[in-house]
Amino acid sequence: MVNGRTIRSVALLALSLLMAIPSSMALAGSANLSIARREGYVGSPLSIQIIITDAKQDSAPDMPDVPGLAIDRLDAPMVSSEMQIINGTVTQSRTTTWTFLITASAAGSYTIPSFQLDVDDQSFQTPPQTLTFVTSEANDLLRVSLKGNPPSIYLGESTSMTLRIWVKPYRDTQYGAELSAIDMWNLISQESDWGPFARSVEEMYQQRQAPRGRLTQVPGTNETEQGLAYLYELDIDEWPDRIGPLDTSSIRIDMQYPLSLTRNRGFFSNGLAIGDVRPISASPQNIDIEVKPLPTIGQPEWFSGAVGRFVFDVSASPTDVSVGDPITVTMMVRDQGRRPANLDLLQAPKLDRMPELEGDFRVPREQLGGTVEGRTKVFTQTIRADNDSINEIPALPFTYFDPATETYETSWSRPVAISVSPNTGVSTQDVVGMQGTPRVAPGSLKNVAGGILANYTGPSLLEDQSSRPDIFWLILLLLPPLAVIGTSTLHRRHTRLQGDIGRTRARSAGRTARARLHAADDVTGIAAALTAYVADRFNLHEGGLTRQDVRHRLDDAGTPEDIAQHIDDVLAECDRHHYAGGGHSGDMSSLADDATQCIHELEGVRLQ
Repeated sequence: MVNGRTIRSVALLALSLLMAIPSSMALAGSANLSIARREGYVGSPLSIQIIITDAKQDSAPDMPDVPGLAIDRLDAPMVSSEMQIINGTVTQSRTTTWTFLITASAAGSYTIPSFQLDVDDQSFQTPPQTLTFVTSEANDLLRVSLKGNPPSIYLGESTSMTLRIWVKPYRDTQYGAELSAIDMWNLISQESDWGPFARSVEEMYQQRQAPRGRLTQVPGTNETEQGLAYLYELDIDEWPDRIGPLDTSSIRIDMQYPLSLTRNRGFFSNGLAIGDVRPISASPQNIDIEVKPLPTIGQPEWFSGAVGRFVFDVSASPTDVSVGDPITVTMMVRDQGRRPANLDLLQAPKLDRMPELEGDFRVPREQLGGTVEGRTKVFTQTIRADNDSINEIPALPFTYFDPATETYETSWSRPVAISVSPNTGVSTQDVVGMQGTPRVAPGSLKNVAGGILANYTGPSLLEDQSSRPDIFWLILLLLPPLAVIGTSTLHRRHTRLQGDIGRTRARSAGRTARARLHAADDVTGIAAALTAYVADRFNLHEGGLTRQDVRHRLDDAGTPEDIAQHIDDVLAECDRHHYAGGGHSGDMSSLADDATQCIHELEGVRLQ
């Protein structure tokens, strides 16, 4: 009776004999060229694959140079093997796939001429290949408009501006998925040129917020599903700093619009990730807002540039002083205009130019900063009374230009009652007499009863009477204040860290990135982990952060060139493997190790 072990031994022996069949059973070598897409966008690479099958000797192929095209070959090929046994005949096949990335610098059609591929002792001729690249324009995918109100303002007056961004939702027919409003917003580049909206957008990203997108009809389109897009609105109040037409031509919104989705551990909750993208950008038409200069007729000398409507009030402390003593004057300017004034730029009243204070007070000419509290700005200034006949700080004017009436208006403060007494300074004659003899009242020096015996004498006067506490008492005295200081410092630090989201993200960036690298199962996950680490270090919004964005941020922060280049190389290698269709486990492990090393190197760098 044949047992199971005998059957397995016979099977292994038969398999070994089959595999020992002469190599004449193997297929002959061949080569061919594969192009997935022949149309692309300027600045975005197209991939061409050269597939070599059953070559006895591996050699990296080359493609001819084409003017206007950047042709880059990935460093490592993708290799796969296959073996078939049919009717006792063993067929082995080995495929080596080399990937080339083709990038155009300008729009147009480019022809890659026929070239020769050598596989062992055979030569294969490729046919000419024509690729077409077009400028990546938004068309109906991205639209931007800008609105300002009112159309004419005075210098120093604010205008309300609204930036509207329409993004067409992306629908993937293969997976039946549609990206949400927040998904589409995350594809808009944070490094877009936001113009006057830059500060507002930066604060929004720092707080990890995003504008609410709502599905609406794009103006000028038919009321069909094709005309629907997500609308995002950003509102600011802008204070132009120069006269003439308001220039908003620099605004340009960039985004990576998806072309396909892939099924893997991706950015979206449904387990999908972006497979391919096209860069698009759009700019709004320049809005017609005229900034007019302030009139000079009726402008008083003490005018400090305020535009709007304001109420002025003054208080002083102390109010009971001597001539020359400092008096702290507190001036409060309250904004009561229809549109808010830019109190950060509001200048202090020019007290040194007010005739009400001339002759009676000494006023410094220094420029005051002031503090903003809601819609009120507070200035403090120190003045000094010149004589004791002063009984009040008179009513002071604050002049502003009212755009509604197009005239200069003045808000007067209320007088502040003060009491000024003559200066009670001490002269040298009060201290030393005319002959240099101190003026001492008779009888101020008296004899002590008992004469010199009234002074205690004895050996004890030679002894050290001072008290010297030992080290134990010194430590005991120092412990309570040191404990209070330490506890207070730790509490302030803990409170600061809790309120500083950016600092918290930066402190946990390395730990979070290593966990994501450990869980990554493809090059997309490795690139996402490294990109997210950079986003956490700089407190940036992770969505839409491209390889170029990462490099720019590292360079701007003063990162050492070798570390920044290492990170850029790792992200570039991830891109190459992504375009090549993946990588072997060895490639994955090497990329993960490189990404971990990048994180370790950047952890020790103090970024600006």
